Amino acid sequence: MTIPERRITAATTLADGRSATGEALRTEGWVDFTTVEAEKKVGELRPDIIATIGTAVLFVEIAVTHFVDSEKARTLESMGFPTLEVDLAAVDREKWTWEDLFETVIESVQQKRWVHVMDAELLHAEAEHAAQLAALALPTAIQAFPSKCQPPRTRFVISGRFVDLIERPFGVSIWSTYDPEVNAVIKTLMRIVGGRWQPKFKSWLAPTESKDFLHAELAKLSGAPPAQIGPRH
Repeated sequence: MTIPERRITAATTLADGRSATGEALRTEGWVDFTTVEAEKKVGELRPDIIATIGTAVLFVEIAVTHFVDSEKARTLESMGFPTLEVDLAAVDREKWTWEDLFETVIESVQQKRWVHVMDAELLHAEAEHAAQLAALALPTAIQAFPSKCQPPRTRFVISGRFVDLIERPFGVSIWSTYDPEVNAVIKTLMRIVGGRWQPKFKSWLAPTESKDFLHAELAKLSGAPPAQIGPRH
């Protein structure tokens, strides 16, 4: 069966007031069912179709005169079962053919809607993460630090190159002198913590909560005590 796209958005607001939205998207696509059962009771529900995709379960409701109402939708969501509704109300029962039904139910997505999106929790987590990264990329209200209060900066020396960890109010910046091997290591760390390259400042920006992890990893890579080159206030 072809299933419609799955799109979930989420919003986040950082402690410094910056806010943004993020989106997780899966385009429409074909899925192969492992098993298909009709009219099998699950708890208080009796879905029209219960299909499995590997170990995942998908309910399919065929709507002709009765559609999934808000109460049933809430029940399906609370039970955690992804549910797809296929609208056959527009199909003229006096004129339909098996080809018409195959096109509507199996191949097309025009008459399908998600009652409860498949992989909703995973998509929501992705959307929240995207929202956080988008918020971190926004300019902060604090445009500059007074000259007597520069952000704390810890310098490491990795493979003979300077790598600075800078503690900012809106996140942790990682700056280094250019070296392909060192840059590859930093990029790997950024993937782990969800950091993003900031072209304007030629540095990486990571969430504040990743500071201790990054400090520990850079210290291990350095193999020597880091140097504190910025004041702490």
